[in-house]
Amino acid sequence: MGYRLGCLFEMRKLLEFDFSAAIDGVVKDGIAKIEAAEDEVLDERIVNCKKWVLPPDHFDSYSIFKHSIL
Repeated sequence: MGYRLGCLFEMRKLLEFDFSAAIDGVVKDGIAKIEAAEDEVLDERIVNCKKWVLPPDHFDSYSIFKHSIL
């Protein structure tokens, strides 16, 4: 019976590790999605501001403008 308890203990350790790793993955995925959404909002705000600040013929240089203010 001592052998079975040892196996159960090892299985429990493996389950706890896998659960912890799964939570870490979900958290990291959530953080990545939040950061992507923040970047998208920032890009949209930059475009909207640029439409008001620069003449229409300068709109092609958006990427240069974006990187210069970040």
